[in-house]
Amino acid sequence: MEMIRKKKKRVLLLCGSMSMGGTEKNVVTIAKQLDKDRFEPEVYCLYGGGPLEEQLKTHGIRYEIGSTGRIFDLKVFRKAYRFLQRGDYDILHCFGYPVIYLGVLLGAVQGIKVIVAIQALDTWKRRIDVLTDKALKPFVDL
Repeated sequence: MEMIRKKKKRVLLLCGSMSMGGTEKNVVTIAKQLDKDRFEPEVYCLYGGGPLEEQLKTHGIRYEIGSTGRIFDLKVFRKAYRFLQRGDYDILHCFGYPVIYLGVLLGAVQGIKVIVAIQALDTWKRRIDVLTDKALKPFVDL
């Protein structure tokens, strides 16, 4: 009996930077612990590197620092869009505000399944933030 080998799912973990925050540590932990037989993780930092890059290097996880601009800078969006286009990703896992806003838009435009991870209470949100969440919700898969 011949075994059929399934193609690994390409997962892009999208975050702001590789600083020492809790969100960034979660990104690195997930990238390290995904089943490498089933998934091929990669990390894209929208606007900055940081000390956690070393852990990605040590574990052989590909990553890229997108830009040093601000998150709502059109150059940041354009560069991330092009990166996603080249990557043929199956899943886009977005971490934290405001990164998820950009990530959901990128995933929707490119037809990639989107997972959103938020680890804080949303008590800071203004009305515009709540409306933005509602508008983007149909484009989030999990």
